[in-house]
Amino acid sequence: MTRTFEEFLNEDLKSSQDALSFFQIVIEEYLENNDLSYFNRALDVLIKAQGSVTAFAKNAGISRTHLYKILKSKSEPKLSTLKSILSELGYKLTIAPKKAA
Repeated sequence: MTRTFEEFLNEDLKSSQDALSFFQIVIEEYLENNDLSYFNRALDVLIKAQGSVTAFAKNAGISRTHLYKILKSKSEPKLSTLKSILSELGYKLTIAPKKAA
């Protein structure tokens, strides 16, 4: 049975360590390229690896419609919304000093 890349990725990202590694790379890429749609697509992949987008939105306290708009880059999330999304994914938002150049 052949799996699509998305099916493979969804299965692979069920491991919390693999999901964390994936998300760290995505954030580094976002910070380097400032491509919000890339970041939102990665959130979409991570959320779908968890299961239902509808259930995720409910658990995160976000309307399903608003979450879909964010994931499709039709809306930029407020910091509080991003915090809710990250929390539901099992992450927290932190601040760290810049690395010395």
